[in-house]
Amino acid sequence: MSKEYVVIVDSMAYFEVGYSDPNLVIVETPVMIGDEDYTFASPDKFYDEQQLVFDENNGRRFMKEELIKIRTSAPNPARIEEEMLKILESGRDAIYVATASSLTSAFSSGRIAVDVINEEQKFKNKALVIDGLSMSAPTSVLVRSAIAACDTTAEFLYYVFKRRNDTEHFFAVEDWEAFKNSGRISAGTLMIAKLIGIKPLMRFDFTEGGRERKAFCEFKSVSFRVLM
Repeated sequence: MSKEYVVIVDSMAYFEVGYSDPNLVIVETPVMIGDEDYTFASPDKFYDEQQLVFDENNGRRFMKEELIKIRTSAPNPARIEEEMLKILESGRDAIYVATASSLTSAFSSGRIAVDVINEEQKFKNKALVIDGLSMSAPTSVLVRSAIAACDTTAEFLYYVFKRRNDTEHFFAVEDWEAFKNSGRISAGTLMIAKLIGIKPLMRFDFTEGGRERKAFCEFKSVSFRVLM
């Protein structure tokens, strides 16, 4: 069924293999695996490759070899803009739903695309970017249920804003490198964490005042297995 809008997400939003919807567009996510550049247009390709790397890293840990790193980048703003223009030209609204919060680079890419489109002011339809406040699987569940329930843009936005804050979202992090790069921990703390082998389990929760959800460390462990 055609809606008043089309939703755009990046390929880190985890929809199962073969899933399609005329009201949904998935843009590619750039990924660096070791020294190799990849661009994954669907999440299953990324997760398949990621599993191979995890399996190889298990052997590298046993042999005390350097681990292969996986790093993702924000989707290209030009790709988001390209898909938004197609949607607007078809007479519908374009809504980019970014994973995590409005502080992420994925949201910034969407914001850039929307700003460029709005500067031209040649469409009556709306180009919007909102933050889903969750990652991968929770984003896909939120978007799928919203599309199924909502025909208009206003209904979609109300549905997402009302339900996204009810999501309990935890995720595991392999190491603390990104936290050092963002200034959240010191180089000394990073060194100690690596020596001991501590891995964080993160949780999205509200900051004081409840206006923004950010990632906090919920639990620290030397193995994710104890959390399963």
